[in-house]
Amino acid sequence: CNFMRYEIFRDLFIDIVNEKIQNQENRIDKSIVKFQDFDTEVSLKENEEKSGRIDLQLKINEEIYLFEIKIEVLTKLTNNQPNGYLEYLKNDNLYKNENLFFILPKGYFHTNEILEKWEEKTKYSKKEIENHNIIYWEDILDQLKIQEIDKVNFFINEFCNILDFKWFYFEKIVFTKNELDLMLRNKKEEDYK
Repeated sequence: CNFMRYEIFRDLFIDIVNEKIQNQENRIDKSIVKFQDFDTEVSLKENEEKSGRIDLQLKINEEIYLFEIKIEVLTKLTNNQPNGYLEYLKNDNLYKNENLFFILPKGYFHTNEILEKWEEKTKYSKKEIENHNIIYWEDILDQLKIQEIDKVNFFINEFCNILDFKWFYFEKIVFTKNELDLMLRNKKEEDYK
């Protein structure tokens, strides 16, 4: 959220989001978006029922865009993800599917669970949801580098380095049979496999 105070980062983020949105009327006019339009850890309540706590919210006039952020591939979903968020965005019995986004690392372990719950709750197919409502961190990082935004601001550069070297890209480590035997000593044969 704090990077949204930098217009160059904010514009890139909104461009990425707008590429996902199908309905032209629902696209975000980045010329009117300010840092103050973003908020974090927002409790969502609909008719006194809690619908969860969203990581990042963008509110422009009366239009709300919700962003659930996962940075670790194994981070679990809460009970409200995505059902509570979809319920919150429900408007006149129509789901504003385009206003909810999950920002995930590629290979996120629970992606299929998100897609299944979302498909069950709405009229959208898994493919539509994945194409229009899932944003991958690696794609954000690529765009930051392509547009050289990481070179413009020290903090954004550090953010990119953390994403690049600590979270998403790992060196494959191959263990020898002896190393595996040592690690798995006293384990059952099926655990070893």
